[in-house]
Amino acid sequence: MRKAVDLMRELNADSFMMLLGNWEHWLNRVQEYIYPSDYKPEYSSILVPNVDNVRTSFLMETIAKQNKVRALFAVSGLGN
Repeated sequence: MRKAVDLMRELNADSFMMLLGNWEHWLNRVQEYIYPSDYKPEYSSILVPNVDNVRTSFLMETIAKQNKVRALFAVSGLGN
């Protein structure tokens, strides 16, 4: 039987483990973005859900629940 750590390395960041222990692809967690029809939002306020920001939000929320200090570093505008 393979260790969970080995499996996580193999799956890399493309999947995550839910509380019940089932692996699910991040893409399944991306919600459809529906542009509002009754008003025009400011461009800077629009956040279209994608795999990268769903994964980052999940990780940040998980760390926040543990009362840990967190910092997020990335190159601006690349989505990586």
